[in-house]
Amino acid sequence: MTAVLIINGAFGIHINKGKCEQVPCVLCVGFQAGKNLSKVVDGVARIYGFELMQVAQAMDLQKKVNHRQLSPQNEQLLKALRKQVAYYDKDRLFTPDVEASTQFLMKF
Repeated sequence: MTAVLIINGAFGIHINKGKCEQVPCVLCVGFQAGKNLSKVVDGVARIYGFELMQVAQAMDLQKKVNHRQLSPQNEQLLKALRKQVAYYDKDRLFTPDVEASTQFLMKF
C-alpha cells in the first residue's frame, strides 16, 4: 500500500510497504507556487495601479497647462479612471487611490 500524508508546507510523509520517509510533496509544492504567484501578481498590479495614477495626473496636467488633445482611447481611459480616482490638486493620503486604481486596472 502506498499513501502520502501531507504535512506542513512542501514536504509530506510517503508510506510505502511499511516504510515511512519524508519526501517533497508535488501537490504541496504546486500549491505553494500558486500562492506565491498570486502574491506576485497582486504586487505587480499594485505597482501598475500606482503608475496609472501618475500617468493620469500627467495627462490631466498636459491638457490643462499645454492645451494638448488626447487620443480618443486615452481620453476614454482617463474618463473611466477619474470616475474611480479623483484628480489630486491637494495633498492627501494616496492609499485609497492606489487601491481604487489597482482595482480599476484589474477590471479594465
